[in-house]
Amino acid sequence: MDELSSEEIGSHMKKLRKKAKLSQEDVAGKMGHAPQQYSKWETGKQAIRAAKLLQFYDIMELDLRFYSKNDDSVLFERLGIKEE
Repeated sequence: MDELSSEEIGSHMKKLRKKAKLSQEDVAGKMGHAPQQYSKWETGKQAIRAAKLLQFYDIMELDLRFYSKNDDSVLFERLGIKEE
């Protein structure tokens, strides 16, 4: 299975954030990070860790299992990140 790049993950995050009508600052604050850090994830300049991606999906009120057909390992493998 092909992995998603940091840029592809960030693009997905951006689409979800905009759909929720939230700013980067809004999401960053909810995640407990500076907007600059969140921007690095969304632009793909820095890879996001699995725990932070889970937190992001929680903020977006999305069930990550929906995207992974009830198997987180499938999604994490596709995203190219390791669970911690």
